[in-house]
Amino acid sequence: MKLIILYGAPASGKLTISQKLEEITGFKNFHNHKVLDILFELFGRPERKELGYKIRQHIVEEAAKSKLDLIVTGVVLNHNKFLYQSFIDVYKNNGGVAFVVWVKASRNTLLQRVEDESRKNKFNKRQDLEEFFNKYPDSLEKWNVENQIEIDTTKMSPAQAAQKIKEHFNLL
Repeated sequence: MKLIILYGAPASGKLTISQKLEEITGFKNFHNHKVLDILFELFGRPERKELGYKIRQHIVEEAAKSKLDLIVTGVVLNHNKFLYQSFIDVYKNNGGVAFVVWVKASRNTLLQRVEDESRKNKFNKRQDLEEFFNKYPDSLEKWNVENQIEIDTTKMSPAQAAQKIKEHFNLL
């Protein structure tokens, strides 16, 4: 039973890579927008962070108990590292292993991508992303956790990134 956490700044490519990784590994893909989209639809902004944390935590716990191979995505910040660490812990405590992938890209690349049509329900304006970076400069930082690789998507396609992750962690 394996858990893969893809984390990085908004527009770094986490969602697209997780979809490609799902295709080539058969892992279940529980990307963060599955919860955030529902919360936004019901409650609008600001998102109900605590409720989102509880929902995500409960689903990951159930996935671990069910022995699912799972992909999780998100932005790891100083104030929410506990959540992602708890995902790792619950998988380890249930006999699994966790792999962590820092998905990064140059700031200019992130600012260009943010306005892509595929981002219509996410951060999709440069100004919003700049404000996010100013509020959360740690969103551009590497999380100090074991069993981790870095994927720079500045010049790498999502399919190439997914393949690199699969090969690095020997995911079958």
